[in-house]
Amino acid sequence: MNTMIEKQKIFPSVTYLIGGERTLSDKTWEREQLYNKKNGIISFRNDYKILRNPIEIRDAREMLKLVFSQSLHPKLNLYY
Repeated sequence: MNTMIEKQKIFPSVTYLIGGERTLSDKTWEREQLYNKKNGIISFRNDYKILRNPIEIRDAREMLKLVFSQSLHPKLNLYY
C-alpha cells in the first residue's frame, strides 16, 4: 500500500481494516516475526521503536493494528 501511495497509484482518504478474533497459533511465523524488523514481510517505518517489553499479540485484529502502525505511511492516520 505504501508503494502504491508513493507511486501515486492510489490516494486513500479513508481506509478500513477489518480484522477478526482469530487466535494466532504458536506454530505460525506471526508471533515471532511481528517485532522483527528484518522479517522480510513487514515494512517498518524508519522511526518505529520496538518497546522493550512488547505487548503479546493474541489475535488477528491485534496483529493487524500492530503491523499497520509499524509501517504506516506518513500520509495516513491510524484510528482505532
